[in-house]
Amino acid sequence: MPLTNKMNLPAPIYNALNSDYQPKLHQYSVTTILNPIRQVILKRRYNDKIEQDCSELIWALFGTSFHAILEKAKEEDTQFKEEYLKQDLNVICDELKGYILSGKADLIDVATKTIIDYKTTSTFKVLKKDFEDYRLQLLIYAWLFKQLGFEINKGEIVALLRDWQKSKAKFDKDYPQFQVQKIQFKFTEKDFEFIEDFIKERFIELKKYENIVDEELPICTDEERWREPTKYAVKKKANVKASKLHDTLEEAQKHLENLENKEECKGQYEIEVREGTDKRCLEYCSCCEFCPYYIKNYMEMENKKCITK
Repeated sequence: MPLTNKMNLPAPIYNALNSDYQPKLHQYSVTTILNPIRQVILKRRYNDKIEQDCSELIWALFGTSFHAILEKAKEEDTQFKEEYLKQDLNVICDELKGYILSGKADLIDVATKTIIDYKTTSTFKVLKKDFEDYRLQLLIYAWLFKQLGFEINKGEIVALLRDWQKSKAKFDKDYPQFQVQKIQFKFTEKDFEFIEDFIKERFIELKKYENIVDEELPICTDEERWREPTKYAVKKKANVKASKLHDTLEEAQKHLENLENKEECKGQYEIEVREGTDKRCLEYCSCCEFCPYYIKNYMEMENKKCITK
């Protein structure tokens, strides 16, 4: 993946972020398989063409630094860190023989049967309690270790909140009170049964679509695209700000009718359709320019607008 340096940042920053990583045939990492199938395949398929600028990856540098410092620190006698694992998935079914699941766990505590991972993240994620991706990642790591004979029944995220503010913690009891948060999970046998099925289904999908043309790759779901739905704004004609946003056109029309029945409001209001957008596609997908969905819904639409103007 070519890395540009449009801001001409110092060489150490550029070089720290630059990578010569090349995907390995039939091998996928724990974090990779948690992404949409289309995104996984397109990122691999266009790895040598996808450009990113190092200025967009600064927080990744912070995360890498955080991990590097902790990797050098001494662990307890019952712990081991940065253990790299690879597992041939023929242990699940013969169909996946030769397909490899890989991953590197930050810390394993054998005494407490806990797998621990470090994250640098936003305060917003903690406030939302949006941890399902963390839980799945730790559960897959735990499954990998289970294949080696280790019993892991707990997971723990140690999250460093990069945008934490002491002043907010002081006056808002619902705001995280410390810059570091521990997020803990317990794993049952049902969890391990679920995650093995998840791994199997994910790899069978990847195997099915590895050589399928771009246009026939499965479309990412609304949830995977972080779809923000279309809203219908009832607003004064001269204003930008809406009086109220509605989820359906029918609700907006009813609201407008109620306003129109008031003499002082007659003719002053209108309905503005605010089209839904795919936040992940627009802001967080590095392979979007090679995705037929993005090309059709965003690049081509933008070109039509320019021609109209």
